[in-house]
Order: sequence, then C-alpha cells, then structure tokens
Amino acid sequence: MKKVLITGATGFIGGYITKAAVNRGWQVYTGIRKNSNLDYIKELNVQLLELNLNDPASLEAVLMELNPDIIIHNAGLTKANSQEELNFVNGELTHNLAKASQFPGNNLSKFVFMSSLASYGPADNHGQDQINDQCTPHPVTMYGKSKLLAETLLKEIPNLPYIILRPTAVYGPREKDLFSVFKMVASGLGLYTGKGNQKLTFIHVYDLVELIIRLAENEVVAKSYFVSDGQTYSPTELNSIIAKNLGKKIVNFGLPLWLVNIVAYLSEWVGKISGKVPALNVDKLHEIKALNWQCDVEALYRDTQYTPQYKLEKGIAETVQWYKTNNWI
Repeated sequence: MKKVLITGATGFIGGYITKAAVNRGWQVYTGIRKNSNLDYIKELNVQLLELNLNDPASLEAVLMELNPDIIIHNAGLTKANSQEELNFVNGELTHNLAKASQFPGNNLSKFVFMSSLASYGPADNHGQDQINDQCTPHPVTMYGKSKLLAETLLKEIPNLPYIILRPTAVYGPREKDLFSVFKMVASGLGLYTGKGNQKLTFIHVYDLVELIIRLAENEVVAKSYFVSDGQTYSPTELNSIIAKNLGKKIVNFGLPLWLVNIVAYLSEWVGKISGKVPALNVDKLHEIKALNWQCDVEALYRDTQYTPQYKLEKGIAETVQWYKTNNWI
C-alpha cells in the first residue's frame, strides 16, 4: 500500500485529490493547520498531520517518521497584498517541504507540485500560438511569479523526483472563483472584457485529479506539464454554455478595458483600507487583458495515456447541476 502525504487537502482541488487517493487504496495522510476546515475530507479514511512548513527541523522529523512514498503538494496562496508574502508561501515553504523529504533512506518516488499556467504567463508574451516548455517564462501576475519561483527552487534540489503541473483555469462542483461567472449568467448577463476575442482554456477538476494520480503512480520524473482539456474557448462560448444549462437567455456585453481598469484601481484602494485582497485588482488586470491562454498538452496526455473525459459542454452541465442541487444558484 502506497503511503501518500497530501497538502492543501481541505481546499477545492485538494479535497478531490484526497478522495481519489483513498479510492486508489493508498494510505493517505493530509497536512493540515489548526484552523483548517475539514468539511471536504472529514468522511474520508485519512490520517491528519499538523505540518509547520516554516519549521524545517520539525518538518523533517515528521517526514522521517512518516517516510511517504508520494508527496502531492497542493497547498498554496492565490492572492496576497505583496509579492513577498506570495513568494514566501508558494516558493519558500514549497522548498522547505521538498528539502525535508530528501533525508537519507527516504522512500520518496514522486513529489508532485501543483504550479499554475500563470507561472509562464499567457501566450501573448511568447510570440507563438500556444505556450510550451521551450518558452521562456513570462508571468504577468504576482501569483504567477511566486509559482515560477517555487518551480525554480524545486529543480535545484538534487535527485528530487519532481513532477510539476501547470493547470489552466480549473472548474467543477464546489469551485468558487469561476462560480462568479455562473452567478452573473444566472442574472441574465454574459459579461466579458474588451472585444471578447480571448482564447480561454479550462480543465475539469475530475480530469485534473486523474492526471495527478496517474503521474504520482507512473515512473516519469523531473518533468513539467501544462494542463488543459486541449480545447480553446471564447468568453461568449463559455457564457452561452452556462446559460444553456441554466435555461437562461442572456445579453452578452463587452466591458471596455478602460472601465475594467477603473474598477480594478478602485477595488484595490478599498482593499488596502479594509486589509482584504479584492478579487479584481491591478495585478489581476494583467491576466484579464491577456488574449491567449492556449498551452501545449500533447506530452501530458502521451505520458499519462489519458484522454480528458470532460470537455466544457459536459463539465459545465454537471457543474451547474451540482450548484443547483446544493442551492448555490
């Protein structure tokens, strides 16, 4: 029985990873904090571990006692008020965990790190139609820069059997960020920015989790993969698919970028006063303005021998049904 340590297990993606690992028959340990919300995993057969990623000595002691076969590092911070905070959580703490796993006599066969497509930035900045591993990383957000830092630090650790995954926008039941689009469409509006000519990419959480499990099991190491369902969608296409499944008629309306700029700056100003990081801020603008989020996924599906089961039409249908059943919409 494989012994697996999963961080970020209490979150959206992490909860599904943990369930899949349990269903695989693995002996699952989840790293938690004292204030972690266990709703997603409380019914699962897992062992809870309090991990302090900022204490290398205690961290190594815990890992030496556990001696996991696989570590899936999914914990991280998506937004913060400073680059320093993001670099610390997403970069330095990831590095601490990976280094602590490399004690003499360890059984670690795979360290799977959840990075992001944001670590490379949009294809706009690469002079080609899709991002691939030959591109020079050009992250346009603080979050993307912190994930790139983590990738760089991992690759510097000798003999670490890492796999780096860079998923695009992840959606599915329980997801809360893209859910704002579902709510907007439910109100009858199909908003998008600029001319609506963005090339968007997505991956359903079920497909992402299956890929994670397969990569944790197979013998491939020291490789990085971009993750999407292999398709490209426009903002109006996304809105229309959601509207169809909600049974709504919508008005598609393009917000001029100058207006989005004003809203972002105002949101950031309010956020600084309240001490909270708004969903739309100046940093996020760079991501919103990007036109092309296509990425090369050929190697990923070849190495995992997997075909995505959820294109957007099917994935949105099941997601809408979940939101309805659980009274989110």
